[in-house]
Amino acid sequence: MRLRSPAGAWLVARMLGWRLALPLLKRAVPLQRLVRLAASRRRRHRVGPRQVVAASHRLYGERTEQSGDCLERSLLTYRFLGEAGLEPQLVCGLRRAETGMVGHAWVVVGGAPLDEPPEAVADYPALLVFDATGTRL
Repeated sequence: MRLRSPAGAWLVARMLGWRLALPLLKRAVPLQRLVRLAASRRRRHRVGPRQVVAASHRLYGERTEQSGDCLERSLLTYRFLGEAGLEPQLVCGLRRAETGMVGHAWVVVGGAPLDEPPEAVADYPALLVFDATGTRL
């Protein structure tokens, strides 16, 4: 599926709704509840991880360490990978920096970070890991 196809456009439109809601939700809803809300228990569309990541890039732009949207982007990717029938995990890590503690969130599929080089997350020990159903591991 290409993002310019009707199915791809529908995927981006559905993701856009979540993209707009997540900045508010992450401030109003406790993380564990937000992850359960984002977890998708039913398969809704047939897309692969590449299409979900491409749509995420379209909505957020390229990932940078300074962008500050890693939790939102990861929640969005986590949700739609679950809808695609994959078994994503959402991981939240924390590392010490000169300016204090720095957090990061990313999605893991099949034991490997998706859309993140492994070395980018190696410095962040995992504090919270959620399975595809939103259950904290």
